[in-house]
Parts: sequence; C-alpha cells; structure tokens
Amino acid sequence: MGWLALVTIHPKKLLQTLHAREFEWTQTLEKNDKDQWREMYSDLQKLVKIHIPRYVHAMRSANKKFQFHCFSDASKDTFAAVVYLHIVEEDEIHVNLVIVKSRVAPLDKERRLTIPKLELLGAILATRLLATIRSCIKI
Repeated sequence: MGWLALVTIHPKKLLQTLHAREFEWTQTLEKNDKDQWREMYSDLQKLVKIHIPRYVHAMRSANKKFQFHCFSDASKDTFAAVVYLHIVEEDEIHVNLVIVKSRVAPLDKERRLTIPKLELLGAILATRLLATIRSCIKI
C-alpha cells in the first residue's frame, strides 16, 4: 500500500547503501547496519496499530465537487509523490489519501544528483500517479 512508503523508504535506502559498498548477499551485516535494520524492524511492528481508512466518499452527485491534489518532494536521498482526493459536498469536506509512491535517489558514481533534479523526478512521479488515476477512473 502506498501509505507504507514512509516506512519502506528506509529499508530501500539501507539496501542501496549496501549495494554501493558492493556488499555481498552472503556477508554478515556490520554492527551499525544490524542496529539500523533492527530499528526499522521494530518500527514495522508498530504498523498494526495504525488505521488508514480506505473508503473514498466518491459517489457521483450533482452537488459534489471533486479535485485531486497532488504533492511531490525530494531530499538528497529520496523523492516521493502523493495524491489526495478532495471532495466538497454542500457544507462537508472529505479528503482521502489515494496513492503514494517513494523512490530512493539514483546512484550516480560520478556525480550526485542535485536536489532540484530530484524535485523534478518527484514531479514526474506525481504526473505518472495522476495519469494512472485518470486511466483507472476514466476521467
């Protein structure tokens, strides 16, 4: 699920770091890597306490207005995008998380990608998410 992106990005970064160090699958993790993995694992155990509503108040009606709100962001290591559905019905407003995607920044041994370039990758990811949603709901 997309809302897990916040949790899954840390193991992705660890795997990328291990790959950059040319770590072999048969090697034993170093102490700091083991500690980092254990901390991530304990964070995963906390997920059972989180409830994310999956119902989207999207039944069509003449008095409902639908908008998709899309955001993207980047840091030196990651970039991500999220799409929310914003529904206004008379005097009620509903906002639902629709989809989230996150990625680790590509490894480039010669030069590190700048944050503005990673921001652009986040914008591309956001555009792709919106295109996916549009094709799924036929708008």
